[in-house]
Amino acid sequence: MSFKIVFLLSWAMFLNFEINAQRKLAEGILVFDITISGKIRDTEDRIPEQKTGTLTLFVKDDNIRQDIRLEDGYQYSRLINYTTKKELVLQHINTIKYAIETNLSDFYNKVQTFRNAELFTSTHKEHKNGFEALSATLTYKDGSVFPFYYINDYELKHPEIFERMPDLKGIPVVFDLPMNNGFVTHFQLRSITQEPVANTIFRVPEGYRIITKKEYDKLIK
Repeated sequence: MSFKIVFLLSWAMFLNFEINAQRKLAEGILVFDITISGKIRDTEDRIPEQKTGTLTLFVKDDNIRQDIRLEDGYQYSRLINYTTKKELVLQHINTIKYAIETNLSDFYNKVQTFRNAELFTSTHKEHKNGFEALSATLTYKDGSVFPFYYINDYELKHPEIFERMPDLKGIPVVFDLPMNNGFVTHFQLRSITQEPVANTIFRVPEGYRIITKKEYDKLIK
């Protein structure tokens, strides 16, 4: 085999590696606009209610931080370390700040029910909030169907952060999640940025008391 052919093959392998590497979002920030809508069950006329906010995902290797901020002041943060298999939820209770240690295995069990779903993707791309997204559906083992839009330009190391799409090779752009109280949360991707994320983002902030899930359950009873 000539040197020229060997060089071209090596260069092609290098380019392929670079393309694959670009698809991995190993470090960066994803921001979703969210809208929670539904009707309050406790009222006779079931008055419609709607809240808006943002979901921000900070990604760095095996660390993910999930921040939800709603317009009414509600805040929820979740810190996950997939290396240590630890998860912490940051909450305020009676002006006291708590970092609640939860069982990550419970999360894995929940995600497991959505694995190995059959994915059907349309080849037609639609513009969704500035992204050229593919229309897709997942059919789960129980026969239920989950429609959504996604892009395949990037791939997360831990796609299971999106519980209903744990095997997705891409990033969801538009999807709806039904909640236990009858409400529905609508997610729409606003931005993706590949940039350095500080390690401090994934640490418990000062002023928080670390407690177990059992201790937290006693506090809210």
